Amino acid sequence: MLTIGLNEIMRALRMRGHVVIDNRSLKASAVMIVLFCNLDEYWMVLNRRSLMVGRHKGEIAFPGGVKDATDPDLLFTALREANEEMGIEPSSLKVLGSLDNVVTSTGYIITPFVGIIKYPYTYSVNRMEVEEVIEVRLVDLFRKELQRDEVNIRDGEIVKSPIYSFGGCVVYGATARIMRDFAVLLDRATWEETPC
Repeated sequence: MLTIGLNEIMRALRMRGHVVIDNRSLKASAVMIVLFCNLDEYWMVLNRRSLMVGRHKGEIAFPGGVKDATDPDLLFTALREANEEMGIEPSSLKVLGSLDNVVTSTGYIITPFVGIIKYPYTYSVNRMEVEEVIEVRLVDLFRKELQRDEVNIRDGEIVKSPIYSFGGCVVYGATARIMRDFAVLLDRATWEETPC
């Protein structure tokens, strides 16, 4: 059984490829992958978007959004959005690092940050934006029965996109790609620590 501790998470974040995409035609945005530890297991926090938001109604996502003109940087954006959507105070989040950028087909470039909060945490959910808080064990990213690939044809090419299903919640799109990228890094970090 795969075990993921803080050492593996930190090692995974150090191992990332540091791929930064600089494309001014894309809208800069950021998300926060919020983690917590409960009973020696790491979990991540997702939310189901409300039906009142302008885009991605009812979809499962990390807290996040577009960088405002007044945001000094993308980390500020991720912290601000986590606070606005879920009431997670920036002072209660210890930022551990970031993952590589993800580009969406809708013209966004997302920088995912990873942070950790203490458990238990009392969320103050903005019901205009978030319908439900969803907590998923990190090890569930590796359970084959919870993942599959969706196959589409884009511009004449076959494109595979990951999909995860946790307790009836289906995660797809950029959120699923970020989760897959994080899982790949965690897997590498875990194997690197395993002796021969």
